[in-house]
Amino acid sequence: MILEIMGACLVIAGTSFFGFWWAANYKKRMEELGQIEHLMHMLYGEIKYKEGNFSESFWSIGNHCSGRIQMFSMELSRALNEGSGHPFFFIWADNIEKYWRNSALTKEDKAIFLSVGEKMGYLDKEMQLNTIQLFLTQLEQREETLYKMLPEKCRMSRLIGVLSGIFIVILLL
Repeated sequence: MILEIMGACLVIAGTSFFGFWWAANYKKRMEELGQIEHLMHMLYGEIKYKEGNFSESFWSIGNHCSGRIQMFSMELSRALNEGSGHPFFFIWADNIEKYWRNSALTKEDKAIFLSVGEKMGYLDKEMQLNTIQLFLTQLEQREETLYKMLPEKCRMSRLIGVLSGIFIVILLL
């Protein structure tokens, strides 16, 4: 009997943990979208006011940020300075894959982030600024939608985790 109770508690704890992890993942996604938004605002400012090349812009951004954004920016700057002959989009996509692989971003989020790099490498200054502005608008819409749904999704994720554990225990007993 004691083993059954311990097993039931472990099942409920395990599924509850999964539900809480799922809820935390929604919050982490919101944070990461905010980081990307910050990166793009900084890039917008670098292009508009400093008028340097991409390598200098990303180096400057990397020096003013921390964490994933710093590593992403510094590596992008280094790769651009190497002059490997690869187009900007290839370097951009490679670094997104490298630094955002284990993130909470959805495939759709990453696809939108990738699309910015497609248009950035060869356009004039005004078009680059318009591209960033369009991306920021899309990103803000995604964040707004996620922000509205976040409390409900987090609550539901935790609830599903706990209730699924209770359901499994009832089925097994």
